[in-house]
Amino acid sequence: MLLIITRTTDIGSDYVVHRLHDRDLRFVRLNTNEYPSRFDVSLRVGDGYSDFTIMHENGLIRSEDITGVIFRRPVVPHVTEGVTEQDAAFVEREHLELLRSLWRSIPQHLWLNHPNNLWLARNKYEQLQRASSMGLHIPETLITSDPCTIQSFGREVGWPLVAKAVKHGFDFRSETARLAVTRKISELDLDDIETCARSPMIVQQFVNKAVDLRITVIGDNVFSAAIHSQHAPETSTDWRAVYALEGLDLEYTRHDLPKDIEEACIELTRSYGLGFSAIDMAQSRDGQYFFFEMNPNGEWVWIEQRLGYQICDTIIDRLLMKGRS
Repeated sequence: MLLIITRTTDIGSDYVVHRLHDRDLRFVRLNTNEYPSRFDVSLRVGDGYSDFTIMHENGLIRSEDITGVIFRRPVVPHVTEGVTEQDAAFVEREHLELLRSLWRSIPQHLWLNHPNNLWLARNKYEQLQRASSMGLHIPETLITSDPCTIQSFGREVGWPLVAKAVKHGFDFRSETARLAVTRKISELDLDDIETCARSPMIVQQFVNKAVDLRITVIGDNVFSAAIHSQHAPETSTDWRAVYALEGLDLEYTRHDLPKDIEEACIELTRSYGLGFSAIDMAQSRDGQYFFFEMNPNGEWVWIEQRLGYQICDTIIDRLLMKGRS
């Protein structure tokens, strides 16, 4: 049985569930925002053994039933029923720790991406170091909150620069998501930087892009999509901003990567112990490929819908292989 650990609002998980139904495969979906109201967990350990059970609306699930696990953007349980306001934080923390114990009790080889590996793979600075060591070209990069250091960096590598968030551009407040867009900055923008909150930022050498690339890696399978973002100024630096917030329809095409770039993307993903990743790169107008960042739990549904790539089935097939290994 495949286990999907997620939340009710995750579209990628919805897509996997529909395909699992189509293929008549057994699975259970745990939405952590519905815990403990919709399912419950019990863990047991003794000398020489440990196991768990999940009491779900579909019935009792035992530890030995699980053959593969997808972990996609679960949220912290929110408990209100039967607890006072002053006890809620304690109860939620205890429920979260029980769920984390459940994750640790499932053998690591059954996961598409184990939570520990997801955490390790999220640091952009280390991603850049590791990608470069594997032969991927990266833009010159600075991470700082000091405007004077940014000014010196700009004089060294040339203006304009590109600035983006150190962790990720999305800021979630309850049901609202805000996006700190990646933007091009000139030397004149330093006055604005000096007067704003002194948050650190990633500042990079500007890449004159021909196309953006979203590269989805699943095991040894690579699905590369060219995003034709350079036709309009509002999408040339950060196509995600207009796509996510304004719904601008961009052109997508399949893209054949050079073999060495493809192999480096596979190696980078595997180096973190991941079975899946979504890598953002670009091809410059002179043909050079630049690595920007890797999202170990990135979105892929729209790529499959636009280009007909069999991403969902490849994810499912990889999980089925784990159950047989």
